[in-house]
Amino acid sequence: MLGLIALMVLTLIVMLFLRQGWKRILVAFVGFVVVIGLFNSYVMKTCLPNAKDVEIMTPQAEVITNYILKNGIPKSLAEIPDLPYRLVDCKWTEKNVEWCYFDVDENRYSIRTYIVSGNYNTYIYMKIYDEKSETGIFTEIDKKSNNNRFEIIDSCKPYSTKNDGVCNPMRQ
Repeated sequence: MLGLIALMVLTLIVMLFLRQGWKRILVAFVGFVVVIGLFNSYVMKTCLPNAKDVEIMTPQAEVITNYILKNGIPKSLAEIPDLPYRLVDCKWTEKNVEWCYFDVDENRYSIRTYIVSGNYNTYIYMKIYDEKSETGIFTEIDKKSNNNRFEIIDSCKPYSTKNDGVCNPMRQ
């Protein structure tokens, strides 16, 4: 993006020194603005989280979060009633991480729930992710020992892990 802007400024300066006329300079400027606008909209559409996946993941995350807020940490996410999508293959790892999956329209979404206990707080981090679109949502819940209640820190924040092509931060 900075390269396009630098090219635009350099071209306009050269055109000004060569006395190309204001009409040609204005046409070149408008052309550059249109190209930069189109490039920016392409990058935004390509690199942002997939809206359809976020729409599918959000209700699942909200039901799980609300259950934890009311009832505490379940033995397994599969035990939570009224989930919009049925969880399959739920497994706990040795590091207090539960992996579950759910399928929607031939896409498989993974849910990772991390439980981290410290001296004063218990944190629950939940990530729902679709590997095909590289889109996920993140929720953080905190249980403070002084009031013994769960509180939402971040709820259903969408993110994208795309980092190739124009989505590479070093190229923009």
